[in-house]
Amino acid sequence: MAFVRAIVAAYRRYGKDPARALRQAQIAPEQVAKPDARITAWQMEALSGAAMQELDDEALGWFSRRLPWGSYGMLARASISAPTLQLALARWCRHHGLIAPDIALELSVTGDVATICITEQTEHRPEGSAVAGDFAEVKEEPATRAGDTQQKHPPPHSPAHVVSALVGRVAWDSAPCPPPATRAPPLPAQNPMPPCLPEPMREFCLVSVLRNIHGLACWLVDSRIALLGAQFPFAAPPHHGAYAVLFSGPTTFDSGPASIRFDAQYLKLPLRRDERALQQMLQHALPLTVLQYRRDRLLVQRVRQTLASHAQQTHSAEALAALLNVSPRTLHRQLKEEGATLQGLKDEVRQGRAIELLHRTERPIKQVAEAAGFRNEKSFIRAFKGWTGLSPAEFRKQALPLA
Repeated sequence: MAFVRAIVAAYRRYGKDPARALRQAQIAPEQVAKPDARITAWQMEALSGAAMQELDDEALGWFSRRLPWGSYGMLARASISAPTLQLALARWCRHHGLIAPDIALELSVTGDVATICITEQTEHRPEGSAVAGDFAEVKEEPATRAGDTQQKHPPPHSPAHVVSALVGRVAWDSAPCPPPATRAPPLPAQNPMPPCLPEPMREFCLVSVLRNIHGLACWLVDSRIALLGAQFPFAAPPHHGAYAVLFSGPTTFDSGPASIRFDAQYLKLPLRRDERALQQMLQHALPLTVLQYRRDRLLVQRVRQTLASHAQQTHSAEALAALLNVSPRTLHRQLKEEGATLQGLKDEVRQGRAIELLHRTERPIKQVAEAAGFRNEKSFIRAFKGWTGLSPAEFRKQALPLA
């Protein structure tokens, strides 16, 4: 219910009554103030969609300028032509700053970890820059360059698309643009939004922006992107338990700028969507907004890497799944979808490691067994004979040293 209160706060900023939107989402007004009240995903979807149309602001009051109906659809179209996920996300981050300069999104890579970070722009804006009431109208036609804008109102009932900023989901919708008579007026100049996002909108904004870009990234490459972790600069809210659903991997609070981290290998994946797929997704987004992606196109590679780097901590499927931030059942199911098995990958990694050590070193067989991930020498010898037909000692004698 915390994010419902944030939407109600947006109505107050615009001087409008949220009663119609709450009624449309079947949320009783008296429930809004109750800290333990809960709503369904459908209710959040309905409330957000109604609010975005009534307020003509896809950001729902987060920023000092309104994001008109269709703004996020433009960003999606600008990103979908990228050859790889890395370029698509870089475009999204860069162009998001053009329409919402209150925050800066940045994609960075350090070693094997990619990070998407939000910087809140807390400094005072220079004279002449956008302030409350100065709203950029965004051209809805497919952009040849991301960030193309147009200082005019779209015609009434023109097609428009929007990313619904929902808790833990990317919600794309398609509907006619509201007629000019229903458009929200500019915010009063004497009551501008401060450069730093206010509560309760701040949490709603930071969570939604990160979930939106993560969900979009999954959809673009048609793959689950497992998160290594998420962090937020505010204290853990009373509903912090919900973050385990919103963000896979550990979530920390009071720990620096809002960000998510994931394996940088995902950035190399090619985009698997086109304009036709985008149009379909915009109109039928509910599965994307509610369900996590099941297929992980990098899972086999991630399993190999984890088995190799944590040989003694991955004896069981439960231990390996915990390191990968998935359930054991999900691990087995996704490997099956990729045509692999956990035991097969274990044998592959262990055999490769054992052969390398037997070739390159003179370590005792017991140490080779341990380094390859076996609990004891006996089980290693038995497995090695199954792979090669030779014992480790016989293999070492016959093998030629590698150059």
